[in-house]
This record gives sequence, C-alpha cells and structure tokens, in this order.
Amino acid sequence: MMLPNKTITYSESIISKFPLVLDFLKSKSSVKAGVMYAKLKNNFSSIHVFIQTLDSLFALGKIELNDDREIVLC
Repeated sequence: MMLPNKTITYSESIISKFPLVLDFLKSKSSVKAGVMYAKLKNNFSSIHVFIQTLDSLFALGKIELNDDREIVLC
C-alpha cells in the first residue's frame, strides 16, 4: 500500500487520491469501476494504485458495491 513516508510523498500516496474518487461518486449515484478508472486514469500512476485506493475506501466504509457490481458512496 502506498502510504506517505520518507520516500513516498503525500501527493504520490493513495490517501491523496481519496478526494478524487469520493468527489467523482458524489456526482453519480453509482458507477462501474472500469468507467470510473477511464475518467480518472490521468490522476493515477497505474491501475494498481487505483485499485488500492478503492480497496482502502471500501475498508474504511466510504464506498461499497451494490447488487449490480457498481461502486456507490456510503
């Protein structure tokens, strides 16, 4: 997991990506992960960072998956 430390700056960490994902979800009722990545991929260094960001937000209870496998804001 890419958390800020001596070698990873805050802007390179996944924590700095939380507002991007949460703000995107505020404008949508639900969205597929692939669609969200297509819209936000310029803000992520790789798809792995995007997935780590989603995993962390899910673990924190900020997002969840609905029955249609779409990401929704909690």
